[in-house]
Amino acid sequence: MAGRWTDEADFSRRAQKLRESLALDALIVTRSEDGMSLFTATQAVREPTRADLHAAMRVANHAAGIVVGKLGTAVVHPEELAESLATVS
Repeated sequence: MAGRWTDEADFSRRAQKLRESLALDALIVTRSEDGMSLFTATQAVREPTRADLHAAMRVANHAAGIVVGKLGTAVVHPEELAESLATVS
């Protein structure tokens, strides 16, 4: 999610709109030095709990590993991510 927002409420609204438009169960938005935010249909969390954060970091690292193997600006498709996660115990 790129761009400027006016306040936290505007940021949350835009993130939820993006999550819904992509039909995602959850969306994690990195916020540079401000950490990250997790958005689901029922909540918006500024920084996930440690357990959630650990799982989110694991998934994010797998996604990053996939993306760096692609040329240019790239996305990770759910199938690619599921396959990558399935290969690790």
